[in-house]
Amino acid sequence: MFGGIGVFTVMVRSRILNLVVKLSYVVFGAAVFSLWLTALFHISSLCKGNSDGAFLVIAGNSVLKGNFLLRGYHLSLLDPFFPFDIYLNALFIKIFGFRPALSHIVPVFIFLILIAVSLLYVIEANKGRALKIGILMLFVFLALPVGDFAVWGLLEYHLSTVVLSLAAIFLINMFLKRHNYIYLICGFLILAVSLINDNLTMIISVIPLIAALFVFYKYKNGLKNKDSLFVIIAIIAVISSIPFKELMLSLITAAGGFKLVSGISPRFIPLKYFQRNLYLFFSDILYLFDINFFGKKLYDVFTWINIAKLAGLGAVIYAAGIVVKKLKTAENSDFIDITLLFGIVVLVLAFLMSDLAANRASARYLIPVVVYGFILSSRNIPAIASKYYSSISFKLICAVIIIAYTVSFEYAAFTPIPVSPYRTLGNWFLKHNFTYGYGSYWDSGIVTLMTRGKIKVRQINASNYGKLVPYNWLSKNSWYKEKGVFVIYSKYKMYGGVDKSSIIKTFGKPSKIYTEYFQGVFNKVYGSYGTAAKNIMPPFIIKIYVYNKGIIIDGKNDMNVKYRKHRAGG
Repeated sequence: MFGGIGVFTVMVRSRILNLVVKLSYVVFGAAVFSLWLTALFHISSLCKGNSDGAFLVIAGNSVLKGNFLLRGYHLSLLDPFFPFDIYLNALFIKIFGFRPALSHIVPVFIFLILIAVSLLYVIEANKGRALKIGILMLFVFLALPVGDFAVWGLLEYHLSTVVLSLAAIFLINMFLKRHNYIYLICGFLILAVSLINDNLTMIISVIPLIAALFVFYKYKNGLKNKDSLFVIIAIIAVISSIPFKELMLSLITAAGGFKLVSGISPRFIPLKYFQRNLYLFFSDILYLFDINFFGKKLYDVFTWINIAKLAGLGAVIYAAGIVVKKLKTAENSDFIDITLLFGIVVLVLAFLMSDLAANRASARYLIPVVVYGFILSSRNIPAIASKYYSSISFKLICAVIIIAYTVSFEYAAFTPIPVSPYRTLGNWFLKHNFTYGYGSYWDSGIVTLMTRGKIKVRQINASNYGKLVPYNWLSKNSWYKEKGVFVIYSKYKMYGGVDKSSIIKTFGKPSKIYTEYFQGVFNKVYGSYGTAAKNIMPPFIIKIYVYNKGIIIDGKNDMNVKYRKHRAGG
């Protein structure tokens, strides 16, 4: 009897011990995830933010108040329209309230969705030990963002479009494998939503999908193979997403919803500029992979950390080579890899041959190259790497690469967040009780968001005749029906056409002019990897023209407005 009780006691203790061990794993995992999430938010906050990101929160707040079709809004036809992001912001405003932090919280959330979708791609391609290696590769390369990839990846630029495109590609792949039309319908709808969200979808998913499907049709021996019928149906569905998108936009316009404007359209470059684009491509790619050791000290530890990150770029190139060989046979299991490869190639060609390549900030258009590349490497290299799993030298090389990425990520996570002059400017307006006015695009939405809407600055621009008019770009018609009391412009303005002469020509002589100096970080999108002092710029000088009687700007706008390129970001 006592022996039975003893055995029972041992069993209970063993189960309790196992439960405690399992709970400890859960707690430890939750702690690591929380730290990683906190680090992502911190790194996102290193970017001071701009009016592009602020607009998403402002428009999301409008959706939350019942303006579901964004009536009266003018959205951008060039860069993302942002509908998906706007509605996502509306959801988060419902949860957290209208606050500046959302311009970082929402991008981090989208980044988490990207990691989850990318994980599906890795699981679909690997099993056993190869799966573990693939997940590790994906985490190290993709989930620890630093450098320019962190800047643009955690600022929402095109990232939601990448997520939607990846989801559509995955679903169409499932349709080809299982011949279930539910997958095709869902893929078609997501592709259409992605097209509405961003024109980049055409380059990174629609054209690559069509090209990959035609390749598969060829290797299915045409109509002789019954599988080719499903390939044809998929081709029709992908192509149909384009007119479906136009139909949806027409219905939105007919219902009084948002309008699309484009004063600047991407164009093919003259051949003489190809060399410049080629240089920008290689430099932007290196920055996105955080390979930035050129001109650095030879014996500096961070120089060698950056050199170690050549492994990430090397892995992508090697994986691309593997996929190129798959083009010769085009098996069903290769569809995703071939589509992603075509996506990389088409985007690179578009970047090289168009005027999208303007400067370093143009790197944001190449974000899909990095994401697709890391997914390709995490799908194709693990099976090969697993053969060398027991090798000491292989483990040492992997350890060096993991340490390099982890150290860079942790260093960025502990970098002091730069001071934003716009927050200080907003506080100045609150102190002086100036609540409504006008400014250039980059000095408008960001100030409105920083003050949680207590101060409203509406964007204006100079017409060909020198007078200031409403700037119908990520703006709303009703913004220009209220009386303003001030106009601002910054000495370091990059865009907007707002200056002393245009202000006086439009509104007359001001009652008072303030010249304020706000110490902070301007024209720096990312925290310094060196000392914080490197990131301190000369004072951000703002001129504030005050009109005691109030001013109102012509809401009709001027069709001859000079639209200046603002792809460089705020």
